[in-house]
Amino acid sequence: MKIFKEYIFTIFILIIILSLLFNKLIDGSYIFTSGDTLSPIAIKNSILNYNSFPYWFPWIFGGMPTVHSLMNVSNYYFPHYLMLWLNNLGVPWFWYFIFHLSFGGFGMYTLLKFLNQSKFSSIFGAILFMLSPYMITMTAFGHGSQMMASAYIPWIILFMFRIYDRNKIIDYAIFSLLVGLQLLRAHIQISYYTWMMIGLFILLSIYCFLREDIVLIKQILIKKINFFISLILGVLISLSLYYPVLNYSIHSTRGSINGGVGIDYATQWSMSIKEFITFFFPYSLGFGGQLYFGDLPFTDFPNYIGLFVIILSIIGLLKSEIEKKYKIYFLLVIFFSILISLGSNFVQFYNIFYNYFPHFNKFRVPAYILILTNFSFIVLSSCGLNVLAKSINNSIIVNKTNYCLLLTSSVFTILYIYFSDLLINRNSNINLLSSLIYNDSMFILISSIIIVITYFIFNYFRYNIKIFYILLIFIITYDYYRINAEIIDPQIHIPHKKIIQTENYIDNYLSVDETTHYFIDDKSKFRIFDFVGDQNRWSIHNIDNINGYYPAKLNNYNQFIKKINDYGYQLWPKGILKLLNVKYIILPGALINHTLFEDLGIKKMYYFGNNNNYNGNLVDINIYKFNDFSDRLFFTNNIQYGNKEDIYRNILLDNYDPTEIIYINDAIIKNQFFDNSDRYVEITKWEADRIEFKTNTKSDQFLVISEIFYPDGWTVTSNNKNHNIYEVNNLVRGVFVPSGKNEFIMSFKPYDLRLGRFISFIGYVLILSLIFLYYWKERSNEKI
Repeated sequence: MKIFKEYIFTIFILIIILSLLFNKLIDGSYIFTSGDTLSPIAIKNSILNYNSFPYWFPWIFGGMPTVHSLMNVSNYYFPHYLMLWLNNLGVPWFWYFIFHLSFGGFGMYTLLKFLNQSKFSSIFGAILFMLSPYMITMTAFGHGSQMMASAYIPWIILFMFRIYDRNKIIDYAIFSLLVGLQLLRAHIQISYYTWMMIGLFILLSIYCFLREDIVLIKQILIKKINFFISLILGVLISLSLYYPVLNYSIHSTRGSINGGVGIDYATQWSMSIKEFITFFFPYSLGFGGQLYFGDLPFTDFPNYIGLFVIILSIIGLLKSEIEKKYKIYFLLVIFFSILISLGSNFVQFYNIFYNYFPHFNKFRVPAYILILTNFSFIVLSSCGLNVLAKSINNSIIVNKTNYCLLLTSSVFTILYIYFSDLLINRNSNINLLSSLIYNDSMFILISSIIIVITYFIFNYFRYNIKIFYILLIFIITYDYYRINAEIIDPQIHIPHKKIIQTENYIDNYLSVDETTHYFIDDKSKFRIFDFVGDQNRWSIHNIDNINGYYPAKLNNYNQFIKKINDYGYQLWPKGILKLLNVKYIILPGALINHTLFEDLGIKKMYYFGNNNNYNGNLVDINIYKFNDFSDRLFFTNNIQYGNKEDIYRNILLDNYDPTEIIYINDAIIKNQFFDNSDRYVEITKWEADRIEFKTNTKSDQFLVISEIFYPDGWTVTSNNKNHNIYEVNNLVRGVFVPSGKNEFIMSFKPYDLRLGRFISFIGYVLILSLIFLYYWKERSNEKI
């Protein structure tokens, strides 16, 4: 009962702290509105406005799979259903994030209690992990799945330790469930890093295993086999999602270069030696936004851990009583995660993982691995706080060591204040930056002095140690709080964009403005080409945009866009506009002397972007209609074979016309000409996953379907006969059409979705069976 009250108290404290930090958002009146937040809102609402969940998403990039690309896959994550129920009861959706942050903090608390740390040290670690700027930034800037997946790290590590400590069936079962749920939260990179932590612990335990007595070898081998089985069970329950994802990866931008992304792309957002200053001093490189002068592109936050937290972690590493293997483990995690985070700045080391670790080459942003660095520092610093408190009135030697380490923070800060101008002496904002850095450094210096004096006073006057705990927790929590408040709602630095807005901002984002209304009234099948607004916003109203934003789009489309850019096009050639069924173009101003387009005049449209003067407001835009607009389905007069590079060269000519000729990179295709008289095609039904159309031709023809080609899952049938789907012009689809009257059905029914769900079901049954077996054995033992 006592431990239950302690847990309730801890959770209460965590939620209260989060409620204070996010006070504007907890009642739903405000919302985060970064680009990475708006994009999933658009995708979610486009699906909600549709009749059913589509496995193909046709409204951006000319179409792409949903589940396969991890698009709006929250329904695969079972806690999502609990939040839906709470939301229906009136709980604002932002509490979904608060629940996960507090869940992660409580996991850290439980892990530290397992490591025999005091209640106060464990609460300290729980608060720091929950409030780490990494976690808050991911919450604020639209990376909720990344934060939620990270919240599982302390829980997974806890049950991994428990398995090696006591070897109970229930621990294996819960470990499997946690691994599976983290995977289903659908941030593969964070899950992968968690598995790297698991792998490191296995290697460390193998080293310990080699030093064990021969009598224990059998027991240890059995334990390791059971551990691997529990990992496999965790993977099994996630395969409803990951089986199709793995099949898709080779066709996406994340698997396009030797099964991954190119090394230059993979190492974007690599840490540099200079960046590590922000571990200690958050304003040292401008904090983020427009004043930032570090080495990371488009950055809005510092990778802050805290000088005193790092000092405490050193104390914990050197003086705490946790087992040596755990100290070595967390030290190795810090060491390897920092080296990997360097990415392009230590590419020789990064290449070991990029080249030899399965699927590692599909990730980018090496700095994301700093979640492991943060986690490990916080664990060790919590142990250090425990040592610091216990050393009061205890050992003179320990006190001297602690005084030296505590005073180091003050000395380090003073030196930083003195030399900080060297960082910014060439910056155009030197006066503002100097002020920010000076004020931040003075806060850290004063905090360090207060902590040292507090430690001295408690040693001398023998005050209650609980008060010492509370004072230190308050000071360091406030330090994290001030950094997070500046990330959430900047008052001092200059952000790229204000990310916290009232709910009216989202209402406008979801609304039908004058421009949207115009497109909705056009009942033909067409796409737009928007040069002004948020590229995914059109999908809310199921309006097809040839552009869009998504991190794992189809590679054939991505390569096509690269070729367009390589050729220097901004306004695409007319043949491409015809090929992609573009009917309307949205521009910020007038298009001068262009005979291909009809000026439809100026209309009002809500703008959502990085220009703070217009963001969220109605702006004037110009709409132009493409005079040579082509239907979504059209016949061509000639097909020819071509290799990929020749095809790009041919279709990017200014005089290219896809109704005259198309190209197919398939050696079995022979060059053919078609009679262009008496041929007719009509769409009879159009759904995201199903297209029905009929043709009437007097001779065999080739039909171009202006939908992006994807080789897995799409089928075309007519009169119970399957027809091959060909990739046309390296981009869209095409089928041969026999003469006469025919009715066709093109549908998307990937087999991997069904197989993945079946495997997941088996995984859940096995895990539930383990839990049932454990409690059945426990009850049997009680009766005996």
